[in-house]
Amino acid sequence: MMAIKTIYDLTADIKKDSWYDITKPPGLAGEIAEDIAAGEVREQPRLRAVAALHELVIASKGKIKTPSGMKGNLLTICIADSAGGKDRSQSHFKMIARDIDKGQHVFGRIASSKDIGRTLINHEGVATFIIDECHGLFGVMSQKNGATYMAELGSEILSIYSDRLKKFSDLDAINAKELLEKELKKLRAEVKDKGIVETEYRRREMQLEREILWPIQNGIEDPIFSMMCFSTPEKLASIICSENIGTGLIGRAIFIKGKDGRARKAKRFGHKTPPSLIEKMKQIEKSAPTVARYEDTMVEQLAESLDDRFEELRNDVALGAVISRSFEQVEKVATALSAGNKGVITEAMLMWAFCFVCESLTDVMSMLKVNESQEELGTMARWNEIKNRIENVLSGRTRDDSMPQSSIIQRVVKTKSLKGLAEAIARTNGEDFNFGAKTLITPVMQALMESRAIDAVGCGYWINDASKFESTKMSIKFSQIVEGIGMNMAAQRGWR
Repeated sequence: MMAIKTIYDLTADIKKDSWYDITKPPGLAGEIAEDIAAGEVREQPRLRAVAALHELVIASKGKIKTPSGMKGNLLTICIADSAGGKDRSQSHFKMIARDIDKGQHVFGRIASSKDIGRTLINHEGVATFIIDECHGLFGVMSQKNGATYMAELGSEILSIYSDRLKKFSDLDAINAKELLEKELKKLRAEVKDKGIVETEYRRREMQLEREILWPIQNGIEDPIFSMMCFSTPEKLASIICSENIGTGLIGRAIFIKGKDGRARKAKRFGHKTPPSLIEKMKQIEKSAPTVARYEDTMVEQLAESLDDRFEELRNDVALGAVISRSFEQVEKVATALSAGNKGVITEAMLMWAFCFVCESLTDVMSMLKVNESQEELGTMARWNEIKNRIENVLSGRTRDDSMPQSSIIQRVVKTKSLKGLAEAIARTNGEDFNFGAKTLITPVMQALMESRAIDAVGCGYWINDASKFESTKMSIKFSQIVEGIGMNMAAQRGWR
């Protein structure tokens, strides 16, 4: 195995084209992704797999543990532009859950930490929350001086996502006993009014105790708490920082960047999921084993070698806390994929899951670098900020899905510092903002082309070698532009 020194080395020697297409996951998940695509009005191909994974988890009610014995739940955060088509994945998940009689396990918001416990108690310990605009939830939870109940909510989500046994407080037990007594009072009144026989009364009394009191007293074993979250690039990026990544939910989430911008509307109306797919989904719970297994010894050995790759980066300064949990995420994704294959993880499923998680890591690293460079001052900081934003914007792009230079420039020049520089360049030259933005960004793109970090055909750009972004040195031309503008702005302030 090659030496793993950076996150970019994780897949450097793997022929990803042979194993990984985020739009086409292996097995039944691929069929689900195709069905989502058939009903999309605005294409969001990279989000289809996310919905497919969550649908497979809920179809099995999360009862399939990973080969190493972890719960098979998922926490995903999808990043896409507002009105960019992410609603199709959300609605497909809800409709499939309804059609396979699992709709009672799907929820749209989390009101409080107590709300999570009540939801799990009332719905057999299984719940998936679809959280739109999740940056608000994560942002408030990460505030040091935020409301106490939000801090409690963050702690509860983190606990219930990982814990094997959900325990409740004495206050919860008291409340449960009060609720049980109210329900028993109603039952006794019904017995008196309708003349229900003693044996039926005892049966229903026991049922009420089992539903209301027992979960509180005994706890819920292996609660399946999943979250499918959505946000926009600008709003979510603000909470991707070292402090939040190293701990809590951000460190346990899988990030998926959707298609940039808004695709043109497709003429797709009235698509209905075929009954054959719904029937396959219904069969999952019946055929689901307790624990997923690797198909054979070769796949099991492959899993160990992939785990070793992450272990080599366990002390990475920036992402060590996330990377240390990354193989757990690989197993969770592979286990979700296996739900459509009676819990058997094939080589294709394992490799797809590995590449999926590695892509999430590179996206998090990219967002982290963008945020950290924004906070710094000076010409070098602006160089790094632009370079990191280009990497972030082009993340996931290939030659077949390249991005025009004009779109790159438009998306990169969004921060306060870069907007100010672009405006200053435009004023100095008597030109418009677009001229200033192009003048600022072009030297960086040229340097990245020369280092082979990015590549292009015509005006379409994509990432050629992400590992070379870090080593691409600042060009003299960029330095002259930024420092010249800085001196000009200083002079203008002096004249005032």
